[in-house]
Order: sequence, then structure tokens, then C-alpha cells
Amino acid sequence: MVLTGAAGLGRTAAGAALVLTTALVGRRLGQAALTALAVIAWAFFTGFVENRYGVLTFADGDVVRLGLFVTATLVTACLVPRAAVRGAPAD
Repeated sequence: MVLTGAAGLGRTAAGAALVLTTALVGRRLGQAALTALAVIAWAFFTGFVENRYGVLTFADGDVVRLGLFVTATLVTACLVPRAAVRGAPAD
């Protein structure tokens, strides 16, 4: 909550921005590494946006959000053309 207020974003916008950033940063990684990066992004979101002070929880909503973060990151990374990543050669 503190981070979304400071950035002027709502929770949904903050989550979408985090997924997009994670997908772009991890675009050149393999699927396993990108999945791990998505789990780290989920932990950051859960700890600092949904909760406070880095507290991770594993309630039903958190587990659903974990699946959404991983799926959305993998799909977004596949959909973003390699040329969109600065300095990357086009496919």
C-alpha cells in the first residue's frame, strides 16, 4: 500500500506494471529463470503492495495471484517482440 500511494498507482496498475517490467527484463532468459523471476515479482507485490513491510502471506487470493503473475509474465514475454527490448536483435 505504501508503494502504490507513493507512485500514484492503484494495486491493479502496480501489478500490471510489475508484470510488464518483469517480462521485459526477463525476455532473454529461459523459461525456468523467467518463471523464477515472476515468483520473485509476486513476492515483492504481495509483500509491499498487498501487505506491508515485506510480509508474505499465502491466503487463497495470494496463491491465485501467484498463478496470475507467473502466467501473465510468461505470456507477455512471449508476445513482446525481441526488437522491443533495447539492443536485442530482431527474430
